[in-house]
Amino acid sequence: MKSPVRIAATVLVVMWAGCFGSQSETASLDGADDPSAPPECFVNTDCVPAGPSCCDSWTHSVPGSTNWEQSCEDVNCPNNAVQPNAGAVCESGSCVLQCSPVVCDQTFTSGYASDSFGCLICESAGETTPPSRAECVADTDCVRIAADCCGCANGGTDTAVAASDLDDYLGGLGCKSSPSCPGVDVCQADLAPRCLNNACALLPSPAPDLSPDAGTGVTGGTTFCGSADLPPCAEGQVCVLNAPGADDASMNGLGICQDP
Repeated sequence: MKSPVRIAATVLVVMWAGCFGSQSETASLDGADDPSAPPECFVNTDCVPAGPSCCDSWTHSVPGSTNWEQSCEDVNCPNNAVQPNAGAVCESGSCVLQCSPVVCDQTFTSGYASDSFGCLICESAGETTPPSRAECVADTDCVRIAADCCGCANGGTDTAVAASDLDDYLGGLGCKSSPSCPGVDVCQADLAPRCLNNACALLPSPAPDLSPDAGTGVTGGTTFCGSADLPPCAEGQVCVLNAPGADDASMNGLGICQDP
């Protein structure tokens, strides 16, 4: 699944001929790459979403002081672009486009679909989520392995793959015999290889002390939701997509259970 993501606005303001009636021109925001430059923003309202042109879907965020919105007010676009489920926010002094949380029904069985920006939406992933062949039918068919040449034990990241594909996967990484790694253990002990919709994924292990309807446990009591492989949220809770800090869930097309 596409993980959400965020795109920082070291963003280029693009002036397209189709929108502004002049030759296409790209201009960097002054000081965007200078760490000593003043911040682009202080609060979320200092930022606005933007795209490659006025007529395209949003792909990033820019400071409102660039007058992006005003420049596009009188532009006549041939088709209205479908905008992603995202909003402009100020993060550490930079304008970024961030997926917006949304509450969804838990009626889908294959996780949630994503939009053009990678934000989860209240639509079923349907038949696009399972792989072309079943990687697994049970958690024991999957193994935890480094997602890069370092792995989480040495400052990288881990993933889960089918045990039957392990040799091919390791060969495909193309790592050197002595890769350069941070050497810091950043592994999340609560994650384990699991089989979700016939695909291997690194997900939290079920917590043995949870009630049957509480879903699959995550550190801090958070629970995943949105798949036939997961029980519904506890009574009174709702399934929230794109929740801040829930990257593990979002990467696998899932929401997390929260109080409304």
